[in-house]
Amino acid sequence: MVTRDETTAAAVETVHPGSTGQRVLLVLVLGSLSVIGPLSIDMYLPGLPAIQRDLDTSASLVQLTLSACLLGLALGQLVAGPISDVVGRRPPVLVGIGGFVVASALCVVAPDVETLVACRFLQGLFGSAGMVIPRAVVRDLFSGVQAAQFFSLLMLVIGAGPILAPTLGGGILLVTDWRGIFGALVAIGLVLLMVAWRFLPETSRPEHRNRAGVGPILGAFRTLLRDRVFVGYALMIGMSMGTMFAYIAGSSFILQNRYGVSEQRYAVLFGLIAVGYIGMSQVNARLISRVPMRRMLAVGVGANLAGALTILLMVNALDLGATGFVAGLLLVAVSNGLINPNVTALAMNGYPRLAGSASALLGVTSFAVGALVAPLVGVAGEDTAVPLSLVMAGLSLCGLAAFLGLTARRSGGQ
Repeated sequence: MVTRDETTAAAVETVHPGSTGQRVLLVLVLGSLSVIGPLSIDMYLPGLPAIQRDLDTSASLVQLTLSACLLGLALGQLVAGPISDVVGRRPPVLVGIGGFVVASALCVVAPDVETLVACRFLQGLFGSAGMVIPRAVVRDLFSGVQAAQFFSLLMLVIGAGPILAPTLGGGILLVTDWRGIFGALVAIGLVLLMVAWRFLPETSRPEHRNRAGVGPILGAFRTLLRDRVFVGYALMIGMSMGTMFAYIAGSSFILQNRYGVSEQRYAVLFGLIAVGYIGMSQVNARLISRVPMRRMLAVGVGANLAGALTILLMVNALDLGATGFVAGLLLVAVSNGLINPNVTALAMNGYPRLAGSASALLGVTSFAVGALVAPLVGVAGEDTAVPLSLVMAGLSLCGLAAFLGLTARRSGGQ
């Protein structure tokens, strides 16, 4: 049985990118692959009300198309991550993105909401490889503070997805219908497939890979799930990302139907909030070498709860309109810019030989929570923010409980 201490002692010796140009190329490649999830999730958001009208269905069923994609992204990571610990990082990425292209094409021709839900699940299932494996590649090359800094740099590229995706989706809706958005995802998937084929390095050395088979894979998961600290960090990233997915699932209906925001203006607001997320991740990259990671994490957890409570108060109690709603969403997004890179680095730091499996569990927690909360934010109708605000506040409190109750045992000075 591999333990945290044993894997730390037997850390994989890797070759770090030697020049600034190599480092920038690695950031761009890994960030581009990681953005497949945000593109799948965010690009069609401006078209959710149009999908509801065109397919003659309910808001909750349309939001189920988001849940299906999130569930696919979650389950796919449980497969792609451990497989990458066995066969290397490149093969699962290439197969996954190829499948993503096919699933996106099926979304284009979906005749009803049930078919679209199924195709969205496949889209997430295959696309998950582009999200889980870049984290493992970073852990192959870096650890500790360096890993947190690199994850923060990745946010520059990954964060461009939420900024550009709704704007691109809104622009496509000006010239065609929502099916054109999935057509654009087909084209993007083909480009990412060529990028991965040409530029993705193989960072998992054959002599350090795990044995093939279900037993070793389940053993890796058991090792990780028996570590209370790792479980605490996994729950933290699940809860914090859950607040983001609740926002993603419900904000377009609330801003467009309740506050009269246009599809294009919604895309702009979504992009501005994403800028806040990216900006804070870069502040984190600058400070992390001087401020302990857990201290930065504590600030992020507090800000996440403050943002959720702001929405609960400003929208429901004070009814300050779209301004109050967007202010709370911005604070939640900014907090995730602190939480995500630090939680990821701290959680994966002790498991270099299980980087793919650890990355998979972090990812599956995030997307499983997202898949669960997405339909909940619309249960009371598409023009009320009450369910969304309650869900976000509950998730933030759970994240705080995980931070205080599970992760404090081994701070390691970080």
